[in-house]
Amino acid sequence: GVILGSFQDCGPLEDVYAIVKEAFRQSAVPILAGFDLGHGANNLTVPVGLQAAMDTKDGSLRFQESATSESL
Repeated sequence: GVILGSFQDCGPLEDVYAIVKEAFRQSAVPILAGFDLGHGANNLTVPVGLQAAMDTKDGSLRFQESATSESL
């Protein structure tokens, strides 16, 4: 899937979302928008390479495994 973070100085969000929707128009890839990711003031850390599940109905992202080791 595709997760869109926050956008700054990119024009109206509706325009940004329209561009992304058009880019993935022929794909069945789910798209979630409005996450506090990216280069803005609110920037959550998201681990790369973990299995995750996206739910487009409730707009959630759930990681299926831990990002840290249980033992050091």
